[in-house]
Amino acid sequence: MSPCENLHPLLNRYHDGELSRRQRARVESHLAVCPQCAAELARIRELGQGLRQFLSDECAAVDFSGFTERVMQGISRQEPLPLAARVRLWLGEALRVYRPVWLASVAAATAAVLLIALWPGAPANGLSEGKTPTAPAVANGETPQPEGPQVIIDRMEYAGERSMIFSVSRNNTTVIWLYDMNRLPDGKSEGDDL
Repeated sequence: MSPCENLHPLLNRYHDGELSRRQRARVESHLAVCPQCAAELARIRELGQGLRQFLSDECAAVDFSGFTERVMQGISRQEPLPLAARVRLWLGEALRVYRPVWLASVAAATAAVLLIALWPGAPANGLSEGKTPTAPAVANGETPQPEGPQVIIDRMEYAGERSMIFSVSRNNTTVIWLYDMNRLPDGKSEGDDL
């Protein structure tokens, strides 16, 4: 292909200002040395100018006076749709426009339900396999007691400078460290390494 054949499709876009900076520079450098492409660009410019003049003359010949008033009168003469038809129209447009959103929402909800229902090891009806539900022992006034040792601390006072609390929610365990730095023998750390 000759350089003219490569650049010929770009001349219309060059005329309309649609080329990138690099493409525009390439076309301009070619137009400087090629009289045939420069003549083609001049023909495109004349054609565009003639088309603009023709459309301008045609639009000037059309009488638009009263156009807006006629359109508004036509709209006001129309009977309003009944409520059921308006709701049906609105619902149809909402479903058509937002169809991808509705479909994605239904698919996500279905996937979540299936994932929860079919998860391996998930208890059926909230019960682990082999266990039966039991009522707490409150019928005779007793408070149910958890298994294993436990300590309930209602109040704690600590005048030291350093403490740490560590909780594990999985097994309901809380560990509390209290550091008494004043009782350390001389030459020992004052707790700065903690």
